[in-house]
Amino acid sequence: MNASKNESITAEFNASLPESNAIEMSTQIGMIAAYSIIFLLALSGNGLIIHIVVSKPYMRSTINFLIANMAAADLMMTLFAMPYTIYFLYFGSQWFGGVLGNLTCKAVHFTIGLSIAASISTLIVISLDRFFAIVYPFRRSSVIKKIPITITTTWVTSALLLSPYLYIYKVQLKGGYMCMVSIGDNSMKSLGIYHAITFGVLYIIPLTLIAAFYFAVCRKLWLRKIPGNPSAMNLRSANKSKKRTIKMLIIIVVVFALCWLPAHVMHIIIFFNYDAFKKFPQYASLLAFFFSHANSAINPLLYITLNKNFMHAFIDITEKLQLWRTSHSTRRTKSLTTTSLTNLSVIVHENQIIMSFRSSPTGRIGRYNMNGVEESDVIESLKKATLVSASCISKL
Repeated sequence: MNASKNESITAEFNASLPESNAIEMSTQIGMIAAYSIIFLLALSGNGLIIHIVVSKPYMRSTINFLIANMAAADLMMTLFAMPYTIYFLYFGSQWFGGVLGNLTCKAVHFTIGLSIAASISTLIVISLDRFFAIVYPFRRSSVIKKIPITITTTWVTSALLLSPYLYIYKVQLKGGYMCMVSIGDNSMKSLGIYHAITFGVLYIIPLTLIAAFYFAVCRKLWLRKIPGNPSAMNLRSANKSKKRTIKMLIIIVVVFALCWLPAHVMHIIIFFNYDAFKKFPQYASLLAFFFSHANSAINPLLYITLNKNFMHAFIDITEKLQLWRTSHSTRRTKSLTTTSLTNLSVIVHENQIIMSFRSSPTGRIGRYNMNGVEESDVIESLKKATLVSASCISKL
């Protein structure tokens, strides 16, 4: 009895997935406009963060390389999750069949999940590094300082953690080809358990660990009393710098948690209380997932506004771009002016007289006297033509 009930609810849920005409046109347009904005912000912002860390020698610290790793994960989210969401707005879970259909269905969802797992894994590594650097400085692992090993480990671990995605996402024939999760009997209970595990592994457990690490760090930094002596002044200054860094990292974690919470809660409600989900307005679930994707656009803004070094590097790049544009524009104008003034040809058609003027190699103007035309008239015409040409050039 329960099995048949689950199957009927699952069928109803599948039928309720958005099709090309299921979402109102105004909602589609609004979401596409919003996604276009965060797509551009995330693409340019995260690309800029990676460029800053790689190109600026003073930015090549352990923390900054890990932040660049998060930016790479956010770029992956930007390039895969956001376009897929736009597709989903129009076509829902519709896909295409065959081997290629199955492969692309698995690859898209695996890549989206991998970017989330890589982000949260990097946040854990950052909090662990800060924990040992401040609470147990003499026990700090040298492995974390080996950036290539650390970054590779975060991605490999994330890929292993998300490897079930390559199995559970399949193309199924349900009135058409659909790319969706397929677990056991596909009952709402099975799907609910899957999303509950995802919620725990990619949200609750990591954030609990991060909170524990930062609690210990804050307790060490804010409760420690520094004696008033000259050597303590340096320690006090170093502590202020550490506190600023910790504040930035905590804000990044809190924003991550707030952005992703609605999407996880929405999944839980869908699969454990579907009747309640049906009462939600249509845009509620769309906004929940929008906020999770918007986190990829918010992070670069946090790095730049909360970190003086990132802000300095950003201003430096902006000034260089402005200088390049000014220099390029000046060179172009100068080139046009030089070319026009040194290769000036004036053709005067009057009484079938043609007079041509070019500057000589020595820069001296030749003497003209053709068919009885006064030399002064020729020179006067040339002067007028030169002034007209110079006036046109100045308007460029």
